[in-house]
Amino acid sequence: MKMSRREVLVAGAAAAIAVVAGTRSVANAQAQSGSADAHKPGKSKKHFDILIVGGGSAGAVLAARLSSDAQRRVLLLEAGPNFAPDAYPQVLKDANIVAGSPTFDWHYHTDDAASLGHDIPVPRGRVVGGSSAVNAAVAIRARPADFARWTQRGIDGWSWDEVLAAYKAMENTPSGDDAWHGRAGPFPIRQRTAEENTPSMRAFVEGSEALGLQHVSDFNGASQHGAGPYTLNVVDGVRINTGMAYLTAAVRARPNLTIQGGAEVDRVFFEGKRAVGVKLLDGQVRSAGEVILASGVFGSPAILMRSGIGPTKHLSGLGIATVADLPVGNRLQDHPFFYNVYALKREANAMKPASGALVWTRSQDAAPGDLDLQISGTHLIDPKVSPTGGAIVLACAVTLPKSIGQLRLSSRDPRAAP
Repeated sequence: MKMSRREVLVAGAAAAIAVVAGTRSVANAQAQSGSADAHKPGKSKKHFDILIVGGGSAGAVLAARLSSDAQRRVLLLEAGPNFAPDAYPQVLKDANIVAGSPTFDWHYHTDDAASLGHDIPVPRGRVVGGSSAVNAAVAIRARPADFARWTQRGIDGWSWDEVLAAYKAMENTPSGDDAWHGRAGPFPIRQRTAEENTPSMRAFVEGSEALGLQHVSDFNGASQHGAGPYTLNVVDGVRINTGMAYLTAAVRARPNLTIQGGAEVDRVFFEGKRAVGVKLLDGQVRSAGEVILASGVFGSPAILMRSGIGPTKHLSGLGIATVADLPVGNRLQDHPFFYNVYALKREANAMKPASGALVWTRSQDAAPGDLDLQISGTHLIDPKVSPTGGAIVLACAVTLPKSIGQLRLSSRDPRAAP
């Protein structure tokens, strides 16, 4: 069935929100990725209908969905390596390891030294699969109240009913109510049970219930207020990233889809004010009828600003000519975490599986219907830091923050992190 671009984009974005055997060297993976002309210098001879920059949580989904139309020629560019679905290294497959290798990270950090005394590292995946290949694989949806808040701001196409259909279409899960879940989608989501969790994770949930919180058996079901085990895109201990779930061997075999790893984009280039392609760091040019930036909350605005799309004052300070004076990089928002780490008793120091359970509740200042606080229980820490050889991390998060930041280029050099 042929889908409209809007239907494809909505489904791809919903997959990005949800998101999280053998090994092969990065060099070998890059050498085997992309088309035959992908490594030649200068302008590409092959023209594509759609060029997607970034093969992560959104880009991998978009590439799979858009290339389902055999008449549409799609090019997916990813700065990191392009592993086959069954050839991701163990450090990326193991769901008990989060952001475990600098090889597959962008090395981003905040600029907070003046106010906090230190910057904060912001791990982001640099590999096909993106951050879904390095994160904690927590597959929990936004709540209906969140979508109501966004649609009240005039954002069309994002009502809860519209997005629930996309959520159900993307997932396959054997548990939960049919009203909330899909059974045959490409993305495997599994509800962890108490029996699968460590003793300390079970105690975390039981202790929360003893304090009056309701038990939540499915955070992607009817109610989220309470405590319960996590819902994860993890199967048999393997983190199933979007490169595995969406860019399967069958999808990769499509003659109209080209995936090029090791292809870091400097900027978009234009004919007049129309985007017609991108320039890579090595000088290669890739042209297309349409360009989609799916490089994440840091990568996409950085590419836009290097391309001359952004605040004129900031761009002119870096010697970048303005193509469009737009507030790119403004209103950056993320939820802050405060990590509390406790040593476990030696007789209860089991630490796998690492991602275990969640408390989702409201503060006294929360608006009606909102849940603005989370406490996540994990073992995502080196056990060597504990005097007993085991530890539990209780990370407190403000999920509906009011604080607003911004993203700016640190340099015109595309190799310099924003």
